[in-house]
Amino acid sequence: VGLLFPLILLVSLVFILLVVGVVWPWKDRGVADSPLNVVDLFSRLANSDPLPPSSTFHARDTTQLSFRRYPGPQDDPPCVIVAVHTLGLDGRAFHSLVTQLRTQGSQCAAFVPDMRGHGQSNIRRRFPGTLSNPSQPRHDLEDFLQFIATTYPRKPLHVLAHGTAASLTAYVPLPDGASLTMMSPLFSFNAQHAKREVLARHLQLHSQRLSVLTLLNMIH
Repeated sequence: VGLLFPLILLVSLVFILLVVGVVWPWKDRGVADSPLNVVDLFSRLANSDPLPPSSTFHARDTTQLSFRRYPGPQDDPPCVIVAVHTLGLDGRAFHSLVTQLRTQGSQCAAFVPDMRGHGQSNIRRRFPGTLSNPSQPRHDLEDFLQFIATTYPRKPLHVLAHGTAASLTAYVPLPDGASLTMMSPLFSFNAQHAKREVLARHLQLHSQRLSVLTLLNMIH
């Protein structure tokens, strides 16, 4: 019992040193939007290109939601890509993919929103994905696609959507002529990737990290 307190103190000190020495320096390298920068950390490990600055658009309830624009090589791009992230992530998760598309010769401009409750669109800084009503994601996506279609009229629009966002886009009216690519869509909890044992692994991992995230936010 007498050694328990010094041991806990030593483990806590080592943990804090790891945070200060590994996670904190990423903030000084222009990665940060959030206290932990987990999405940025992995995105920047895969791609060293800087994140473009955030802009905002107005949703139908007048809320300002965030997005990032990746300009094409031409001032007047021939096409537009919109990449929509899944629940629990934010637009930074597409940073590496979008920049790789440009590296591979894509001429399209790309737009990556932070869906409401995520990233810089998590205005109230609640738990990621917190919403006032279940219709908001659909309405927000409709509004963003309309915003893009108005900004780039008569330009071919390609929508890339991942996970829950892929399922959502199936019920959102796309602008005329738009294409849709779904990545791992979730249409049913009976789907192979939505089996209880698969979801349980992710939920367990998430719950284990929750206390660490809370501590890091307090340190920040």
